[in-house]
Amino acid sequence: QYIPNAETLEKHFDLRAEEKRAHLPIAEYILWSIIVQLVGCLNTIHSSHFAAQSVHISKILVSGKNRVKLAGFGIADVLHKYDSSNSGSLHHAQFDDVFCLGKVILQLACRSLNAVNHISAALELIRTRYSSQFCEFTQNLLSKAFGTVVFPSACEIAGSPIVVEKLWLCAENSLSYNDHIENLLRSDLQISRLSRFMIKLGFVNEGSQIIENWNEIGNSYLLRLFRDYIFHQQDENGNPIFDTIHIISCLKKLDAKSQEKVLLMSKEQTNMYVTSYAQLHDCLENCLVELSLVDQQDNLIVQKSQSSNISGSMGQQQLNPNLNYFTHPTHHHHQMNIQQIHPSYHPHHVMDPNQTYYNDMWQ
Repeated sequence: QYIPNAETLEKHFDLRAEEKRAHLPIAEYILWSIIVQLVGCLNTIHSSHFAAQSVHISKILVSGKNRVKLAGFGIADVLHKYDSSNSGSLHHAQFDDVFCLGKVILQLACRSLNAVNHISAALELIRTRYSSQFCEFTQNLLSKAFGTVVFPSACEIAGSPIVVEKLWLCAENSLSYNDHIENLLRSDLQISRLSRFMIKLGFVNEGSQIIENWNEIGNSYLLRLFRDYIFHQQDENGNPIFDTIHIISCLKKLDAKSQEKVLLMSKEQTNMYVTSYAQLHDCLENCLVELSLVDQQDNLIVQKSQSSNISGSMGQQQLNPNLNYFTHPTHHHHQMNIQQIHPSYHPHHVMDPNQTYYNDMWQ
């Protein structure tokens, strides 16, 4: 699995820059979050009768908000021909995973890669920084270093009261973080919806570039007045009002098809209209449909006969009986008055070299 923007624990906490980070210990709740995740990972692996053999500060990846993942699992089995059927070597490898987990926690607590070379001194250091629960837990993970023959397994650690307690805290923090992310996503979704309506209004209000007198009549005229109502507010002295809340409120009501009435007035104060946001929403959709139809007509395939075929020896070119043709003067290309010719085709009809023909793609 590829994890974008992930980095190792060593790089994430900058453990090599000891002189800069020695006085900035990692918060204990972050360490407990890492411990809970790694203990759960080892418990899953060991319950499947495997050993991770990759619990190292450089092989644990961090992504997102303190989300850790164990990388390199299974590589040691391939390289060193590890035999998982040998119960003795399996238990030894699993206990070694627990010991390596303790070394990782010790390195993070001391913010030093060299902490594992002086375990006793490192444990004394973390006693001055963290709670007794954390220090005792870390020491139990490192019991192998003190010659202890029997030390806890990953399953026993995962079921210990302290890990269960911290697991509930981590779950609560995770749910709170999910709520925060959902709120951000909801805000972004709302902004994207408002942006979409602003784009639609921009298309409609610029429709006069395609159709003459577009903004002077009908639905498009109402939407032009609505645009002025949103963005061109003025005070009693004629000064422009920059009210972001007013803009967002109007767009939200338009999106929700609110039945609230709104008074629209032309700049000359000669025309006044009372309408609802729901009706304006329908006007907007209808105008977009009209513009899309004009765009499709402008994109009809132009069928032009080559001048050599018209004036040359080939003579006049006959119309294709399987096609319908439209004609209009070239300088009216962007107007709506497109007139269909030859409604009933006769095989002797020929193309007029003085006209431009368009293939009817609607049928």
